[in-house]
Amino acid sequence: MKDGFKIKGCFRINIVDEDGTIRGDSGWVDNQVTNKGLENYLAYTLFGIAGSLQVNSVALGTGTAPATDGTTLPGEVMSSTKRTSIGGSAFSSRSTSNGSCSFYAYATFPSGFLSAASSIQNIGLFKNTATNDTGASLFAGQTYNSSQCNSNQAVNVTYQIQLG
Repeated sequence: MKDGFKIKGCFRINIVDEDGTIRGDSGWVDNQVTNKGLENYLAYTLFGIAGSLQVNSVALGTGTAPATDGTTLPGEVMSSTKRTSIGGSAFSSRSTSNGSCSFYAYATFPSGFLSAASSIQNIGLFKNTATNDTGASLFAGQTYNSSQCNSNQAVNVTYQIQLG
């Protein structure tokens, strides 16, 4: 059977100075859902299988794009704040049209989330755990053009996942 169901996503990252000036903008970048993301977040949840996960946080990193079978975000920035919760009950707004559903999540990494300047260049969506481990919890992620982020700058994230 072939029904044409698709899942895709995209994200946008802004690096923001203390005065609110946007210093970096990734533009909209297409996302990659991992094999474990499909299994743990979609299939397990759909069929009520133990171990199913729900996205509730986002991470930034200095590495490459996650592998299709990846479970971690390469070079994940592990600072004192680690991963950041995404707005509302995970995805804080949604819209539907023409047989598809789009979900939007928003997050802010506050000024000081980095202890020193870093060149951030990837992002990932996760189910955050009490220990912020990087075990098999990566849903999706991708790399984007590298941006220098100083310790006194914040990072705003908008993430969209579309089902249809």
